[in-house]
Amino acid sequence: MGFDGGLGDVQAGGDLLVGQALAALTGSRMITLNGAFRHGVYLAAGNACVDTKVAGYLADGVLPGEDVTCGRPAV
Repeated sequence: MGFDGGLGDVQAGGDLLVGQALAALTGSRMITLNGAFRHGVYLAAGNACVDTKVAGYLADGVLPGEDVTCGRPAV
């Protein structure tokens, strides 16, 4: 649960069940990493977009203003 009463989630683009459930919650936000197919991408996927958004929330307790979709870097 967020400090402001909202919920947040970080998920892989291929992990659809969590996103569908979270989308039904008012005031929730989701950070999705496209092209990832596992649960738990914060700090584990090495994606600056995801890591920066989550670290910002952990530092100040404010959820992003809207859902965020992060892309995978080209390999």
